[in-house]
Amino acid sequence: MNKAVSELVDTLNGSLKELPAVAHQFVNQWVVSHYVLSVVWLLLVVVVALAIVFIIKSGNNISNSKDTYEDWDDLIGHMIAIGCLMIAAAVFVGCMVWCVYAATSPYITIIETLK
Repeated sequence: MNKAVSELVDTLNGSLKELPAVAHQFVNQWVVSHYVLSVVWLLLVVVVALAIVFIIKSGNNISNSKDTYEDWDDLIGHMIAIGCLMIAAAVFVGCMVWCVYAATSPYITIIETLK
């Protein structure tokens, strides 16, 4: 019994020596993953910005029809689409900022996620 306990203690002591390296690797992976996520959010912001520009450019052709109802219908549709895309862009920018914050201060955000 004492031999088994001493082997267990030796095994745990050997594992504890490797713990700082494992923790350092964990923090590095945390930082890299959040940098990658911030790039993904940035790409989504660019896609949404391009969609907004496309909708605005296509909205310039609204006044070509002779029916006033169609003009207002198209205008309202374009305004709703632009508003929704701006809200989506704001959410994406917020997520990107949070990911950059999590990557630049990993210890604080890791402790916050463990609560």
